[in-house]
Amino acid sequence: MGTNVERYRHSESVLWRSLGVDVREVTARFGVARTALRVQEVGTGPPVLFIHGGSASGTNWAQLVPHLRVQLPDRRLLLVDRPGCGLSATVATEDGIGGFNRFADDFVANALDALDLEQADVVATSMGGLIAIRSALAHPERTRTLVQLAYCPGAEVQRVPRSMRIAALPGVAAATTLIPANRPAVRAILKQLGLGDAIRDGRVSDVAIEWFRSLLRDTLTMRNELAATPELFHWRRGINPDVRLDEQSLRTLATPTLFIWSTNDPIGDADVARAFTAQIPGVRLELLDDPSHAPSITQPSECADLIAAHITAHHSSA
Repeated sequence: MGTNVERYRHSESVLWRSLGVDVREVTARFGVARTALRVQEVGTGPPVLFIHGGSASGTNWAQLVPHLRVQLPDRRLLLVDRPGCGLSATVATEDGIGGFNRFADDFVANALDALDLEQADVVATSMGGLIAIRSALAHPERTRTLVQLAYCPGAEVQRVPRSMRIAALPGVAAATTLIPANRPAVRAILKQLGLGDAIRDGRVSDVAIEWFRSLLRDTLTMRNELAATPELFHWRRGINPDVRLDEQSLRTLATPTLFIWSTNDPIGDADVARAFTAQIPGVRLELLDDPSHAPSITQPSECADLIAAHITAHHSSA
């Protein structure tokens, strides 16, 4: 599949209009190579940096943003398209888990340097959480507070959704990027992430589904993610042990951290959440009664309340 940036921008703008949100677009220069990093901004004030999960883009946070604008009206929300995703250019990285880990360690610092910022609150989800946690461990002075939503790939995994297992089969991942992203296929992916009920009752709108379809169809996001990201999951064995965040490292995480985790996240449920977060001193865990891997989409108001309270509490005590 090729790219159609104009069509993707149109689907994105339709989604933002449907939510009544005005966004500004910034192109920052990321890393030593000064690669183009696309950032969407909403609001003004102290910065909050958002890191999306796998095969997504900054617009993945769209349904959360209107609620955060109410709860955090004096904050500048920075929705980053990670390198190679959405409309950001790709970044050359070293091969293998070691190269990915080094990229993750420096991601927040490099993104803030690109935006000429010293520090930010960081909100992340799924694989973005692995990047955010590694960044906070490597450069603690750059992350003021951290919020992680959903299962994080650094934790133990209970089960790998079928779409991820199939993608992990040798040769299958590359082939999947050649298949046009039609609406039934996109709905099937979302349902495997626990969003079936949200699709049926309209919490995931047709406009949002069309945006996600355009992301997979009209950008090289999925192809770039598969090329740049090492094997996080094995089709049979689950999480790659080299990806796990070990207890020794987690016990050094000093950043004020909140986890918002669905009780029935299809990758790791409440038991996984409790076991993982128990390794982090002073962490706060909030469990939402939800079957999805995307609580920011299924329960955006509740997530916004929790995020705002966490950020505000630590700013007021600084």
